Amino acid sequence: MRPLLSRPKRRGLAIGAVIGLVSYLLAGYLLVPVVVESELVSLVEAKLGVRPQVGRISFDPFGLRLTLHGFELPDAKNSEPVLTFEELVVDLLLLGFLEADVVLEEVLLVAPRLSAAVDESGELNLRALFPPDDATEDSDVSADEAGHSSDGPLIVDIDSIRIERGDVLFVDRSQAPAFEVRVAPLDLEVEAFTTRAGGSSPYSLLIRVGNATELHWSGTIGLDPIHSEGEISLAGFVDQPDRAPLVQYERRLDAPAGSHPRSEGVARSRRLQYSAPADRRARVAVPGGVVAGFPTRRVFRVAWIR
Repeated sequence: MRPLLSRPKRRGLAIGAVIGLVSYLLAGYLLVPVVVESELVSLVEAKLGVRPQVGRISFDPFGLRLTLHGFELPDAKNSEPVLTFEELVVDLLLLGFLEADVVLEEVLLVAPRLSAAVDESGELNLRALFPPDDATEDSDVSADEAGHSSDGPLIVDIDSIRIERGDVLFVDRSQAPAFEVRVAPLDLEVEAFTTRAGGSSPYSLLIRVGNATELHWSGTIGLDPIHSEGEISLAGFVDQPDRAPLVQYERRLDAPAGSHPRSEGVARSRRLQYSAPADRRARVAVPGGVVAGFPTRRVFRVAWIR
């Protein structure tokens, strides 16, 4: 029986396949990291006006995994960087673009550190990261005029989002004396994240404030419409400045009368609802109000929709 392809043609196909594979590997291992670093630095510098420090970037063309080893976003006014992290891992899904605009298997952020600071004049350094966009209003008008001509919102599907060993530092130098509190460690897990209409994603958030206060928030969250439902478990929230720094800071803030409605068991603000046991000690702290502590763990049911 005569073969479908002659020997020279088979040899040519084999050589072509080898050349294609080698080119793909060279592009993945060498070209992709260079392009990603260049685009990332240019984008951040154009949007925020500061040049980030980017560590080593690697890409695994077999596993479709992009890894950023080290990142630092400087603060234009302070020596302390605004944002740093040890590692960012993004796992891509082959042919994921057939299902949504962006489809990722996993996003892992390791040891992010955010430094939020209010200076003596009351200016928050994070505001510099989000400068006003003059084109925003024009784009909104154009979108309204376009009506239904748009293809709709961007559809993003991510199987797993994780943050490990997060660290948030907040300093307010407008207070006398200056107030400082650290929220660490912060761990977050979100499964089956989606921006699809009506979609909900299970999540779990665990944070620690100071040496005694621990908050665990778990439930579901969705973006279209924006909604969340779940439970908040709060432990060690006590009325002692050395063990509950947030309570101390909360008391020093001025709030307009009536801006924070109170009750012994249930409080509502807009469409946010949270409930507590009947025990009067378990009330949520409000600015200017009497703070009742949480010497033991308390669980709240939370439902929020926008």
